[in-house]
Amino acid sequence: MLCQALQLFINIINDAKLAEQGFIANRALEFFDNGGILGNVVNGGLLAGHGAVGGNLISSGIVTPGAGSASYQTLTVDGNYSQGAGAVYLAQINPAQSGASSRIAVNGSATLASGAVITLAPLAATTTFQKGDRYTVLSAGNGLSGT
Repeated sequence: MLCQALQLFINIINDAKLAEQGFIANRALEFFDNGGILGNVVNGGLLAGHGAVGGNLISSGIVTPGAGSASYQTLTVDGNYSQGAGAVYLAQINPAQSGASSRIAVNGSATLASGAVITLAPLAATTTFQKGDRYTVLSAGNGLSGT
């Protein structure tokens, strides 16, 4: 099991899959090139990148799909996604290109607790959103609930 005893940062790269359950507290875990964890992940730190969580993802920390600025990639959750009160989902978007955004794709259900935060990070601070543009930053095959 990943635990607090780990050092500051873990990278999983090049289609590698860590066959463990994961607990991230005061640490960072980043997926590159479709890396992933086969089990469940409880995130109390930072989970970033693109790849897959093979089980459920429960977040009380920060989740940000993609691999840096202007990186509109998908973090896939094969189970359910739960975002607690005060937890942050930072979605990267490109207001100059309608629909260009990072995304969490949940195969199960997604639940957002009251007080959960979704923040949209535009490509540039001076970029203006266009009326009528739509961005899918969270999808859930079995539905989305919460306030």
